[in-house]
Amino acid sequence: MAVNLNRPLPYKDNSFDYVIFMEVIEHIYNPSFVISEIRRILR
Repeated sequence: MAVNLNRPLPYKDNSFDYVIFMEVIEHIYNPSFVISEIRRILR
């Protein structure tokens, strides 16, 4: 599933055990936002 990393992730809080996020952060406009969203969806 493709998602727009400039918008809130379309997943519920605490939905995942892990997130694989490789070679992406340097291409993101607002990395702090994306990190906070990943933290939100992790258990």
